[in-house]
Amino acid sequence: MTVSLGLSYAHSTVYPCILLATFVLWNTLLVYPFRVFAVALHEFSHGAAVLLTCGTVLSIGVNRNEGGYIWWGRRCALPPCDALVVASGYIGPAAFGSALLWLATFERGRRAALVGLSVLLVCATTVITRRMRFSALVYLLLSMACVACAAGDAADLLGWTILAIVSATTCSYSIFDVYDDGIRRNVPQSDMAVFARMLRVPPLCVAISWLLICVALPVFTWAAVAVELQ
Repeated sequence: MTVSLGLSYAHSTVYPCILLATFVLWNTLLVYPFRVFAVALHEFSHGAAVLLTCGTVLSIGVNRNEGGYIWWGRRCALPPCDALVVASGYIGPAAFGSALLWLATFERGRRAALVGLSVLLVCATTVITRRMRFSALVYLLLSMACVACAAGDAADLLGWTILAIVSATTCSYSIFDVYDDGIRRNVPQSDMAVFARMLRVPPLCVAISWLLICVALPVFTWAAVAVELQ
C-alpha cells in the first residue's frame, strides 16, 4: 500500500470527484466509451454466470446505441441457475467496479487489476460493432496503458487513476441502468422484468432491490478502503 503517494487523499477526495464528474458528464462523448465498456461488462457478467452454471456462451455483441445481447446454451436446468444468469448482468458491473476500487488500494492487487482490466478491454474490442472505431481505439490505448503501469512504477499513481475512472463509470452504469429500466420506466424485456416473472413478484420490487445492491456495493467498498487506509 503506497500512502506516500497520497493514496489516502486520492481515495477520500479524488475518487468522489471522479464519481461526481462521471455523473455530470454521463451523456457526453468523453464518457461514451466507458458506458459502452460497461455494457460489455454487463454481457460478460451474463457470460460468466452461464459458464459457472455449466452453460455454453455462443455469441456476445454490443451495438453503438449501448445495447447488448448474449446467446447461450443452457446445460443446467435448475431454476436457480437461470436466476443467477439473469441477475448477473445489472449487478456484475457494480461488483466489478467495487472490486477494482478495493484492489487499487494494494500494490499487488493494483497490478493484478490492471492486467485483468487490460484483458477485458481487449475482449471488449471483439464484441463491439465495427463502426465503433473510437471506442475500440480508446480500449486499445487504455489496455496498453494498463500493461505499462502494471510493469512499471506508474502502477502507483497513473494505474490507480485508470482503475478509479473505470470503477466509477462501471458502478455509475449499474445505478443508471437499473433506475432507467426498472424504476423510471418498465421495460418488459429487461432482465429485471424477466427475473420478476421468474419469482412472481412485482418488477418494481426487483428494481428497487437491485438498485440498493448496486449503490451499496461501491459505498461499502469505499468505506472499507477508507478504514483500511487509516
